[in-house]
Amino acid sequence: MHNTSTTPVSPIRDSKLTARARGVWATLTDMAGPSLEVPSALDRLRGELPDGQQAIRSALALLEKHGYVLKRTQRDVRGKISGTTWQLNPRPALDPEAEVGTAA
Repeated sequence: MHNTSTTPVSPIRDSKLTARARGVWATLTDMAGPSLEVPSALDRLRGELPDGQQAIRSALALLEKHGYVLKRTQRDVRGKISGTTWQLNPRPALDPEAEVGTAA
């Protein structure tokens, strides 16, 4: 039976994502807990996964491209980058901000 609704697909079952991106998603959701936020995700993922930094960055970029994660950069009082938090969005098609910039 095929799902013909417009309900978004789980990131784990989204055919637009690579197996690596799906694994990074699964690891991020495990790290995030109920807040769906992961501070310092890249550093934490490098400690959890055998993949190299560039492979993890590519997977994060693919997840970001499809609206599953949103990178938020924190800055200190002088404007210097002080950290990054990744906000997880398991249902990007339901989030109007995920559609911003996609129209021609």
